[in-house]
Amino acid sequence: MDFDLEAVIEAALASCAVTAQQKQLDIAAVIDPALPRWVRGDPTRLRQVLLNLIGNAVKFTQAGHVVLEVLAQAEADTAALVEFAITDTGIGIPDSARGSCFRIQPSDNSVTRRFGGTGLASLSPSG
Repeated sequence: MDFDLEAVIEAALASCAVTAQQKQLDIAAVIDPALPRWVRGDPTRLRQVLLNLIGNAVKFTQAGHVVLEVLAQAEADTAALVEFAITDTGIGIPDSARGSCFRIQPSDNSVTRRFGGTGLASLSPSG
């Protein structure tokens, strides 16, 4: 499905804005102008992942800011590789625990269809 990438990002930020405002946090997105505005994918799953990332950053940040950075890593005529990165002034993850963090990747589609939800699984160390 084709969708407006910027609109999905803005909707995810808006969903977390009230909590951020209550904590007096600045919340923003920085979107690489090289990215295409319209992309093909699953906007519902992307929004859910962004909500989890932004929501956790807001939850663990007591003062300062939360910024979602959206970067074009590679682009071809028919495909774009997009990186989403959160920076915040929260407590962070201690260096000793970073090895246990995992890259989020899609799980088997049959499991997703059976149980619903995003079907995300932690499959590989992010290193």
